[in-house]
Amino acid sequence: MEPLFAASYAPSPESRASMLLCKQQLYQRWMFASLYLFLIPIAYFLSLEVPQPFSATGWAVRMVLFAIALVIAPPLWKRLQRKTCLKTANRYFIQRYRMTRRMPPPVYYRFFEDRAELSDGGKRSEFSYTGLSQVVETGRLFLLFSGPDTCYIIDKSSLAQDATRFSDFLSERRGAPCLRMGG
Repeated sequence: MEPLFAASYAPSPESRASMLLCKQQLYQRWMFASLYLFLIPIAYFLSLEVPQPFSATGWAVRMVLFAIALVIAPPLWKRLQRKTCLKTANRYFIQRYRMTRRMPPPVYYRFFEDRAELSDGGKRSEFSYTGLSQVVETGRLFLLFSGPDTCYIIDKSSLAQDATRFSDFLSERRGAPCLRMGG
């Protein structure tokens, strides 16, 4: 049986960082809420430094500090996330290289009507499309999550066919649309 799509992925720190960033945005959203829970008391206690904290001026200063926290926190959080994910990916590749003295082998994918096969040199495995919990499309990659701990990374440039056709194919097989993220 001939595959409908064929693709590959050559492991790199950048693609692994994109996967980690998308994973954080999908499965660890509570971390961003904790940042706001941390900023609210800080903004409140900073507003108590106003000479009359419970006057109209004190409340206005408090609201301005809350607004600043709401505007500044998301870009800083995203920047911190990106740096942390890239640092983690680089650390992973350095440790893996030191252990094996070679970079991880490329992974080759073949997508059939009812399943997908992947091989990374000697080992072969397969998975069904219904087992995928989330499919994310970024600028350069397709990330197929089958839970919070397993992700299949596919480089868009390696797709022999059109990436939009591949996205439609995955959406049809899963019964749910692909998410698009900036990662």
